[in-house]
Amino acid sequence: MKADENSALSWFYQSGRFFYPETRFFLRWHVSEPVDLLLNLRAFYPVFHFWDGAGQPFWDQLMVSFGVGFAIRLRPAPK
Repeated sequence: MKADENSALSWFYQSGRFFYPETRFFLRWHVSEPVDLLLNLRAFYPVFHFWDGAGQPFWDQLMVSFGVGFAIRLRPAPK
């Protein structure tokens, strides 16, 4: 088990496979006095494919997430 763990960690750390630059877009829309609608979009780019020599396309291991939520203020916002 320990040999498998060391093998997985060495694969992850060699060639910089842990390097995932990120971009994020965040929107907060004021719906009413105490409520805001939250939208976010995040993308993590596997730039290590440019130099790792595995031959995988760039979009392989590309991570994209989208989130929707609400923020509710429990007291009035300061002026």
